[in-house]
Amino acid sequence: MKNIVKSAVYVLVLVLIMVGCEAKSKEAAKEVKEEKTNVENKKEVTIETFEVEGGWGYDIFIDGKRTVHQTFVPALAGNQPFTTKENATKVAELVKKKIENNDFPPTLSTSEIDSLLK
Repeated sequence: MKNIVKSAVYVLVLVLIMVGCEAKSKEAAKEVKEEKTNVENKKEVTIETFEVEGGWGYDIFIDGKRTVHQTFVPALAGNQPFTTKENATKVAELVKKKIENNDFPPTLSTSEIDSLLK
């Protein structure tokens, strides 16, 4: 009887140690993932607007490399350029924010465009 109790105690201790190690391992993995995300967020994202035939467009640069070249208003039917530099800048700023939040490739909805271009 003593051997059974003793064995049960050993098994219980072993299980508790394993559970503790597993929890610590998950915590460490979470910290590594958060650190990686923070490093990814430290990109330099810049915008430049430019004139196109009949309006404006914008470029998005990530760490100095042009990543987005937009010559027309995204998410809307047709290929119409932005009517003003300010409108191109507003949309480019939203795209920049999405990239900085690791939303890549950045997508825009018609409602987002409509709210910015009012």
